[in-house]
Amino acid sequence: NAALRALTLVAPKTTEVSWLSDMVALQYLNVSGKVSGIVELARLPSLRVLSIPTDMPFPGLYGDDPALPAITTLSVNSPSKPFGEFSAAILSSISWLGLGGTRIASLEGLSAFSNVGSLYLGNMYALTEVGELAKMSQLTELDVYACNKITDLSSLGKLGRLRRLSLQVRRVPTLKSLLPGPRLETIRLGDQTHIEVLDTAVLLDFPSL
Repeated sequence: NAALRALTLVAPKTTEVSWLSDMVALQYLNVSGKVSGIVELARLPSLRVLSIPTDMPFPGLYGDDPALPAITTLSVNSPSKPFGEFSAAILSSISWLGLGGTRIASLEGLSAFSNVGSLYLGNMYALTEVGELAKMSQLTELDVYACNKITDLSSLGKLGRLRRLSLQVRRVPTLKSLLPGPRLETIRLGDQTHIEVLDTAVLLDFPSL
């Protein structure tokens, strides 16, 4: 149905998805499972939300095709290329970005996404540091889930616009590392998150909590 505006596709076994290029009215596309083929994003002018298990069938995410849709929400596991190699149109249009994947060991270049206000990082078991986030001054919301090798969170305290922070990780060295956090209104910790140096009085030092 070429007039379909929203589609969720679950592929329990490898499924060829080139036919999605003909769904010209799509605004929302959520794909999970194993997929193959090539989806031509330039033929989906209305697409705004894209959630995919791999970028391999979507080469249009990279390069400089001027016909790319103005996608605002993107979720992808283990991008196959460095973050800075995403299309310039994608880098500027995305406002909500979700990234996951056990192979991601570095966030280098992530700040090229110049308009991301909300960021989700999940299941990055190889990720050890998040210093790149200090360059993403536009961030207002950050969710970090099961990225348990991160040891230094001090770069998060430098995010002057960050209002909501969720840390569902194995351990947090100290809440002091999140200072000064001038606009932090909410800090959410996971049920299993252990604060190694617990000093609840430091919460009084966050001016907006």
